[in-house]
Amino acid sequence: MIVEKHAIEILDRYSDVAPFVDSVNEAADSDKNALGFFPSRVFEDFARKEQLFVAVERHAKGMSYAGHLLFEARHPKGRVRQIFVAPALRKHGIATRLLQHLKKHLTDHAFISMYARVAEDLTQANQFWEEQGFYVQSIVRGGETRNRTIIVRSHELDTPQLFAPSGLSAADPLGLNSTYGASTPLFLLDLNVLFDLGPRRRRNEEILDLFRIERTGSCQLALSTEITAELTRTASVGVTDPMLAYARIFPSFPTPSTEEWNALKPELASIVFPERYRTDALSSNDVSDLRHLATAIQNGLTGLITNDSSILNAAARLYDRCGIQVISPGAFKDLNTGEPREEVFQTRENDALSIASVAQADEAEVHRLLSRLGIPVAAIVTAWAAIDSNERVCNRHGVWSNSGGISDVA
Repeated sequence: MIVEKHAIEILDRYSDVAPFVDSVNEAADSDKNALGFFPSRVFEDFARKEQLFVAVERHAKGMSYAGHLLFEARHPKGRVRQIFVAPALRKHGIATRLLQHLKKHLTDHAFISMYARVAEDLTQANQFWEEQGFYVQSIVRGGETRNRTIIVRSHELDTPQLFAPSGLSAADPLGLNSTYGASTPLFLLDLNVLFDLGPRRRRNEEILDLFRIERTGSCQLALSTEITAELTRTASVGVTDPMLAYARIFPSFPTPSTEEWNALKPELASIVFPERYRTDALSSNDVSDLRHLATAIQNGLTGLITNDSSILNAAARLYDRCGIQVISPGAFKDLNTGEPREEVFQTRENDALSIASVAQADEAEVHRLLSRLGIPVAAIVTAWAAIDSNERVCNRHGVWSNSGGISDVA
């Protein structure tokens, strides 16, 4: 918790932020034109991960909400999702303090840059980002509903480089000369997420969308061999468990060795189940949950997707101490899907290239392009048919040249 001037404090720990999450949600909903819309679960999830900063005003009766900053932290770049200050407290530099706090936080955690997407028509907002040192990286088309133009603004952090430079600068805002390439994140699934595939489960549609996201290549999903062991442990004698058979479809990672587990268990238990760990009252389910976490950590995976409240509440501490991301399926979907948009770039030959969504009317031209590239017809039909069925979580895009049709497709 950082104490600022003018009786304003910046809260960044979950225990401090939690009482203000409802106020954050209410404030965000008050100006959807500027902030867009996130379900309330996103704010709760990000508060748990300590990726939600709240500015509060201290007065005689206690503290009251003054503003917030919601951000996403995925190495090596951070992304500002929302920044908002209560109307009555504007013009006091609160937004600047929130952003400075984020810059320091990301720099301390070895991030190399951060960026934000700002609608072009929000004049004051763009002036603010300009003053904060965020240069224009690209201009993109927003969603069809509002038909806005979005300015993507980037800021390089003064970070001791543990990672390769991002390659972004005012001279090269697209990073065309950068050699950095992001790998596909690999997440371990918790057993409770797997069970939610059941057709009568409350979160069934949410989990189906998660698997649709994987099919589009946004992430990879895997299981721990601990899940097979747990399903076997809880199976009824003489009864076939279809979930056990289904689990064999996924790639699996081995649980830590006895020596590795004995080293990790005390630390993980003290973070996730501190009270039960102190009283030596961990249940078999608690131990299984910890082994899932240990598997992700020991195998160097990106993180764990779970609906378990104890693990989600410990997300920030797990990331700080173990370098692992913990997120719920719902929040994962909300942050990895978006509206189709168009981006326009100028080439050296003075020809404009645009990245735009592919409509049904474009199918014939797309197929001609892929055929010219030597891709078999079976592969074209299979790949594109599979993606077409997942319109809830997938957007198809093509690179179009003003001088003549589609140039690339993804």
